[in-house]
Amino acid sequence: MSISHTRSSRVALKGGQASVELISYASFFFLVFMAAVAIFFQIQGQEMSRAEYANAQEIANGLADRIHTAFVAGPGFEERFFLSRSLLNRPYTLSVTSGATPQSQQTGFVYVEWQGASGPASYSAVAIATNYTATTQSGFISFAANRIAINASQGLALNISNENGTIRFKPG
Repeated sequence: MSISHTRSSRVALKGGQASVELISYASFFFLVFMAAVAIFFQIQGQEMSRAEYANAQEIANGLADRIHTAFVAGPGFEERFFLSRSLLNRPYTLSVTSGATPQSQQTGFVYVEWQGASGPASYSAVAIATNYTATTQSGFISFAANRIAINASQGLALNISNENGTIRFKPG
């Protein structure tokens, strides 16, 4: 074996070692980058869920406040409540419920229900337990057994009125 042959094989070995080190460093930094991206997306998903619930809370409490105002104001009161079409680009429905017998001081509720990022989600707010009725409109308002369902994705306004102590919901 000549001296030039051993020198060239050492250079080839060092070049191969440098390539393996480069690939291992690149792989390590790629894994660190992927872990950081995964953590970022997890935090972003949690923030979206929090924002959905905050928006649902605002909608439910807003409708519950309008119901309370209509009840306290008495007969003849009427107000228009504007519904947004979506809850952070997700369709949602509103439900207003009262106990079977409102005079028994049971609690009523306003529910906001939507399909969240991680499955079905809902938020409820306390409302006055009173008599509710609705002027139904296909696809927008339905009424059955002390439960009024409102499909907010239609983007219509909702009129809330007090008619002799009964809170009436009708398309606006």
